[in-house]
Amino acid sequence: MSRTLAPRYQTGIFHALFVLMCISIAVYFRLDFYPDTYYSDEEIPIAVVKYIETHHSLDTNWKQGVWRNPGDQWAFGYDQYNFSSYNSTLYYLHQLFNVSKNNINPAVFNRITSVVFQIVTLVLIFYSLNYLIGIYGAICASLFFVVNPLLVVDAHYARPESFLILIVTLAIFCHLFAATLKKNNLFLLSAFFWGIACACKFSILPMAALSVIFIFIKQKKLAATLWALIFLIGAFVLAPYMFIHVDKVWDGILALFKQYFNATSVNTLSFQRSDWLLPKYLLGYFGVAFWLAIFLSLLSKDKLQKCLAKFLFAISTFYIFVFSLLSFFNESNLSHLAFVWCLLLAIATEVFVTHIKQKTNHIKTVYTIFVITIIATPALCSIKIRNAVYNSTATVQLQESINIFEHKLLDKYPGSNIVDITKHLDMIGKTNTPSLIAKVSWINRNEYDALGQLLLEKHYVLVDELRLPLSDLPHSQLQSIHFPASYRYYQLRP
Repeated sequence: MSRTLAPRYQTGIFHALFVLMCISIAVYFRLDFYPDTYYSDEEIPIAVVKYIETHHSLDTNWKQGVWRNPGDQWAFGYDQYNFSSYNSTLYYLHQLFNVSKNNINPAVFNRITSVVFQIVTLVLIFYSLNYLIGIYGAICASLFFVVNPLLVVDAHYARPESFLILIVTLAIFCHLFAATLKKNNLFLLSAFFWGIACACKFSILPMAALSVIFIFIKQKKLAATLWALIFLIGAFVLAPYMFIHVDKVWDGILALFKQYFNATSVNTLSFQRSDWLLPKYLLGYFGVAFWLAIFLSLLSKDKLQKCLAKFLFAISTFYIFVFSLLSFFNESNLSHLAFVWCLLLAIATEVFVTHIKQKTNHIKTVYTIFVITIIATPALCSIKIRNAVYNSTATVQLQESINIFEHKLLDKYPGSNIVDITKHLDMIGKTNTPSLIAKVSWINRNEYDALGQLLLEKHYVLVDELRLPLSDLPHSQLQSIHFPASYRYYQLRP
């Protein structure tokens, strides 16, 4: 091998080994063979895909779904087309692997596709950022993607977030490579991907709209009408019935507005909902160092990278601000920003490395410390989530520890019985028996503080608390879907 080719070959081997290492860690955090759905939202794609298979129609309306549990038909059988492109993609994957004929568990299969979508995105991120930004930025961004707790959680559910992460990443890459390689046809390809993304979640529309603005500014010769046409083609390919039943699409959008803007309640009692749960989540799960690094990207000396950083920073700020104000909290609403954050982190890393090259000769040591500092908090959160939530042995042990704790509590208060008061709020104030121990599934949110205050006003006293594995983390959907932050036990004053 020539001396010229040898370093390039060695570099290629290093890159491949690094990517394989990242894939292995990512799979460890994400792969899940739990044989059932974790919560009812996962039944939606199963029901819609079953309808498509049965009727040989790409009608992705939820109302048409063939539901395994009749109760889900009542709860989720809305006449709407949300997640359409995701559901259609799942259908084609089901056909490709003969899921029904081979008796493959659809819940497990759908969850595995979420993992595959993220692995493909990971590979794209490393090699593309290495080309566009630099190797230091690509390594840091890839490691962050691997341990990102938001993505780790998304991969465990048969929901569209992982699919959207891949499609949005492809759309943005088309823009970046179009600007770098001066190829206008890549801008048109981005329109196709944006169409697919918006046919899944309409909340992607602001990002797609900004792409059109970019075309007007940077590519005046490119007809915006052609971009819009390809955008519609992208949406039509995987969601044709959306164009036939536009009124139902609009109904679905309005239903989401109603869900996200109306105040929530804990069963029958309504409480004042606390705003800014999302920033608390982002700070607690990602850490201060990561967000400081994101700001560092704005200091890039490269004009193109600095312009790109400002643009992406504005997009990220917009989505965080909007979803922070909404009544309904769901951190997965920001999943499509995964690549945006990786790109900002890659730029920030190159800014940092450029600076330390002027200050020290121990570049690799300082760089390693920088990367560890960035990924430490999200990595620790992901480890805790993986071991506590998605570990069947740990789940069984947790339930056993709850039972043991409550048996000891009953021994401490003979003749008492424990009632989950969160499911029977109507009992508050209507019973005057000291033998009742009110169990509250405590979640780190203000309405549960209000519930605790209400119990105190009704002459209950806090007698004990059992803290669960996620008690030290800010509120997330994990505490609603799997188990709360803690259980608090109240009893009427004698």
